[in-house]
Amino acid sequence: MTRLRQNPIAVLVSAEMVSFVTLIFICQLVMQTGIAPGLADPDYQWHLKAGELIAATGALPTGDPFSWTFEGQPWVLHEWLFQLLLYGVYSLGGEPAVLFMTALVGGAALFVAARLADRFIQRPLASCLLTLFFCVILVSFMAPRPHLFSYLFFGVQLGLLWRARYETKQGGLFLLPVLMVVWVNLHGGYFVGLAFLFAFAASESLRLLLVERVAPTGPGGGYLARLWIVLLLTLAASGVNPYGFGHLLYPLTVMQMEATSTISEWATLNFSDLKNLSFVVAFMGFVVLMVGRRDKPDLTEILLPLVTVAAGIASARNAPFAVVIMVAYAGRFIGDGALLPLASAFGLDRRSAESQGDSLNPRIERLLNGLIVVLLAGYAIGASNSAQYFSRIAAFRPTELTNFIKQQDLQGRMMNEYGLGGHLIRDLYPERKVFIDGRADLYGDSFVLANHRATKQGENWRRHLDDWQIDYAVVQKQDAIAKLLYEAGDFALVFDGKIYEIYVRRGDKNGAVIQRFETTRTDGRPGNQGVKE
Repeated sequence: MTRLRQNPIAVLVSAEMVSFVTLIFICQLVMQTGIAPGLADPDYQWHLKAGELIAATGALPTGDPFSWTFEGQPWVLHEWLFQLLLYGVYSLGGEPAVLFMTALVGGAALFVAARLADRFIQRPLASCLLTLFFCVILVSFMAPRPHLFSYLFFGVQLGLLWRARYETKQGGLFLLPVLMVVWVNLHGGYFVGLAFLFAFAASESLRLLLVERVAPTGPGGGYLARLWIVLLLTLAASGVNPYGFGHLLYPLTVMQMEATSTISEWATLNFSDLKNLSFVVAFMGFVVLMVGRRDKPDLTEILLPLVTVAAGIASARNAPFAVVIMVAYAGRFIGDGALLPLASAFGLDRRSAESQGDSLNPRIERLLNGLIVVLLAGYAIGASNSAQYFSRIAAFRPTELTNFIKQQDLQGRMMNEYGLGGHLIRDLYPERKVFIDGRADLYGDSFVLANHRATKQGENWRRHLDDWQIDYAVVQKQDAIAKLLYEAGDFALVFDGKIYEIYVRRGDKNGAVIQRFETTRTDGRPGNQGVKE
């Protein structure tokens, strides 16, 4: 195992462990600094509440318990295992434990990618540095949600496939069905795993049978046979979930929903966003490494990264899968002589690794040691300010808004903005149920899109509220519907917060609240009167 020399820490800590801990620290820091959503993610709130409900009842809900619009309608809990795990961690250590669990899983996903790269670079900390170059868009998804497990499991799956191909250790392939049994109950990203496994088996078959003309009865044929057998076994394992094989194509159905275009993490990458632009820069660097390697890349090494990157561009949520692929194959290309003069200068090529044994090139050692010191110091500062972080999270959550709803006992049907639903579920359930929340797959295209057009664009907003007989609406103040409600006159503004407003329909149902708390806007914008968040 490679270890750092001329460093006191190296006596007790391996380079691999330093790499792993460093990546965990990175994930923790991006959440504590607000670069990633972390505990502010609204979907975390309803995932936590779902886990609490499952733990309390000992069963999965048979119908939707959280909304009044779809109450009792079938709800597919394809992430039930994560929700139960999330609630268990929360019960043991509260939100600090949830934050650490998130950093741990995210760091593990990055570490798996780094270890795959290091199979060819053979410099753990250099592989960590390579991972940091590619990882910006992945760490931007750091939040206590189940997709992090998909990124981790995807890397583990790639590692088992690589062992079979590059190290001829094919017995590990039969761990893939076991992995799938867990994955299919954690997150819908298991479908990406199945699709990738099929793509890998297909591209390897084309490479060996059509390009390299390997005899089907030879060793290469046995390898392909195992790949296809494992694919069938893994496909069978995906049926081990509460919904059986009827659940197989469910994630694909969700991905094809028109409503996902209104959700930023499902939409096509917007390259005006800096983190998305970093994905393009990373891909350009990957292409340079692919072209610059000593040997010509084969069909699988070209096809799989390009297809995965295309999927990441088509939907931001898939981009982290492409990061794992790019890190792994970038390591392979560097190990095979990509950018050989630069790699040799820093001791990153395979020839330098073999000649230097366990010692690092002094230049890269100093660079990496300095990086580790900076990262650890940064983490120490972030950890010491954790109280400040949780204070910021508390300020971000609509606690005063939900307290107002409870204390004033607002009556009737509530309409709320899509992104607020998770917070309302956590704070108001079971006494009050939401209009909509982040479970777009439950609500369907027509409902999600109608609500989006009404709230964000003001399209048919009055009909939307009248059809559902809304008594009070909780909306973001910058949304089109907020100004329309204020100007219409038949709704009264009773809560004027920093982010959200509450409008109550005039009438006897909430008349006392209107009489006491009605406030006005100044210059057509939210004013400083009335209740504050």
